[in-house]
Amino acid sequence: MVWRTLFRSAVVGKGCQSRIEKPRQAEQFCSPSRWPLSGENPWLPNNRMTAVARLRSLRRRLGTDEQLCCKRRNFMDDLLTKGYARKLTEDEAAARSPRTWYLPHHGNFHPHKPRKIRVKLNSAALRDGVSLNSQLNRGPDLTNSLLGVVLRFRRERIVLAADIQSMFFQVKVPAEDADALRFLCWEEADFRKPPKEYRMVSHIFGAKDSPS
Repeated sequence: MVWRTLFRSAVVGKGCQSRIEKPRQAEQFCSPSRWPLSGENPWLPNNRMTAVARLRSLRRRLGTDEQLCCKRRNFMDDLLTKGYARKLTEDEAAARSPRTWYLPHHGNFHPHKPRKIRVKLNSAALRDGVSLNSQLNRGPDLTNSLLGVVLRFRRERIVLAADIQSMFFQVKVPAEDADALRFLCWEEADFRKPPKEYRMVSHIFGAKDSPS
């Protein structure tokens, strides 16, 4: 509506119009971005059993909430379909390194969007007093000042605002860092089978290094 009101007399080519009206599935736009680790050789204890315990607690919750179970399954399927995460092979799952870490995860509905689920991969979970966040340096504060935003809105007659969908997922993680982003999950939400091992290949929201 805003576009048609402001540019009613403008001639827009078909190609341009399709890009305006239809959201595009952008390709992941960044080359792999290294993590700002607090040291060259971070120490991460084996926390797989912690992740297993959290998963059992999550299974009990999902068993009593069908809507949450369905929404969460769709979210996890979306991660795999869009290439933000992948299932590990048996050999990859058996391999361990000093950077191997399992991210517990849980899901909640957005307080202002009751139909939208937020699945958080918890980088603050502790094992022996250590968390993934404790091994990362803090990311930069990239928040624009409110005064600057207001002033820039007054510079021109027309203002366009945009948002990058799933911004952090668009940034790849190098293979040497990605092993710290493992997580356990059931295939097809079948709780009768043992969970499989997966690994994020993109940066996650909420980690200490994520810019604010």
